[in-house]
Amino acid sequence: MKKKTVKMVLAVVSLAVLCGVYLGVSTYVSKQEEAENSKEEEEQVSVTDASADEIETVKFLIDKKEVTFQRKEEEWVKGNDEAFPVSQDTLNNAVGMLGDLKAERVLDDVSDLSEYGLDSPVNTIVFKTKVGEETSIKIGVKNESVSQYYVKKNEDDKKVYLVASASIEPFMNSLYDYAESGTFPEISSENIKAIQVEGETSYNLSVDENGFWYVSDGGNQEKADSAKAASMASSFSTLEYASFVNYDASEEEMESYGLNKPYANVILNYEEEVSKKETDNLKSEETELEEAENTEEKQGEKKGEETGEKKEEEAEMEDKSLVIHVGSEAEEGDRYVSVDDSKEVYTMSEETLSTFLDKDDSDFWDMNVCYTSINDIESVEITYKGERKTINVSRETSKDEDGNETETISYEMDGKELDSINMNTFYNKVSNMTAQKRVSDDTTLNSEPEMKIVLRKTDGTEEEVSYHSYDSNFYGVKAENKIYMVNKMNIKEMFEAYEQVEGENNEEVSRTEE
Repeated sequence: MKKKTVKMVLAVVSLAVLCGVYLGVSTYVSKQEEAENSKEEEEQVSVTDASADEIETVKFLIDKKEVTFQRKEEEWVKGNDEAFPVSQDTLNNAVGMLGDLKAERVLDDVSDLSEYGLDSPVNTIVFKTKVGEETSIKIGVKNESVSQYYVKKNEDDKKVYLVASASIEPFMNSLYDYAESGTFPEISSENIKAIQVEGETSYNLSVDENGFWYVSDGGNQEKADSAKAASMASSFSTLEYASFVNYDASEEEMESYGLNKPYANVILNYEEEVSKKETDNLKSEETELEEAENTEEKQGEKKGEETGEKKEEEAEMEDKSLVIHVGSEAEEGDRYVSVDDSKEVYTMSEETLSTFLDKDDSDFWDMNVCYTSINDIESVEITYKGERKTINVSRETSKDEDGNETETISYEMDGKELDSINMNTFYNKVSNMTAQKRVSDDTTLNSEPEMKIVLRKTDGTEEEVSYHSYDSNFYGVKAENKIYMVNKMNIKEMFEAYEQVEGENNEEVSRTEE
């Protein structure tokens, strides 16, 4: 027992010693890393040493042209075009890098600048402080292995510095990378009332007061697939420009972008909530004075009454429209775009524009063959296997003890009441049938349909639907002069559901005759 105790004590002591050694080594390594990092920071050499706030002008090459930005009333402006929409954040970030430029390595007494691309620099940055001190930074080639640029400061400095690319690349962009880009207007899909596309293919989408969408090719209008139309409308809330091209394009420039004669136009009609203006503000000064006099006369009479209450400002919906002009192709498949009469030009990606342009009216066709609610049906006439049957629909309203009304629907064939479950199963397959595709209205179908249904509605109208065998996969279904291709299995299930209804009726008739 004593031996076991001694061994356990020795094991615990050994473990404690090892833990102490591990902690000691970890602490040492950590301190060494901190020292090395500190040493690296100390070894960095300052190329420039100016406060970013003190820099008043900065000049460098953009798209091979010398461009100057200067501070004016604490805001950056483009030197020769103060209307240019300078992105303050972008330029402040770039100038912030420039004011405290650090070198990772210094090469002394360099005689051949061509080795570092400094005999013909890719860019030259010149900045001036508020006190008039000017500094020039030439940018040579990039050392790809260390991701650093060779730079040279001023002509009298014989040194060449290696500077991190992150400090230089803010000055290597295109002009409109320094512009404050506009954003596409935010439009809620719920407020969109119509979408019209004019281009190689043209179509119109519109929504009625009940939320049903309709599609037209400019001629006939028909009900649209609401899910597809709503998806199109919702895409406007996420539209983004790819790039900013021109903030004030001339007529010649608009022509070069293909926007004088657009490739396509997307026209959006929508509603926007606006504050209701006080009508008093629109009254003439004479009327206002007259009302003021009358008010003064009545003030004594109304003394003690509550005054000065402000009515809550009401909101009203105002009709708006917006037109996206789509011009010629830019780089990488994008296209130039402008909105309404604006001279601002942007690009939009091909993927974004395809949402609208790569479609026609057929992409929005409603594939529901003949949806009509059973609540709107008076009778259903079915011709199947040479027999014509009529199912009459009856409705009876009853009240419970609390006075709540309940409508009960019943069905009758050949004077006999049908089972509601079987009939509802059959009718649901008729009214909820969805086609896989629609074909041209002149598609040839077998002359005799396997089933024909006539829906007689409570409003006095009728709708006829016929089901024709077509091929091994589809039935051709004709409804309202449109021809749909429907999965063969769905049609067979509908036939079987009707046979259940008809079979039940025949059994009832047989029992009655017996």
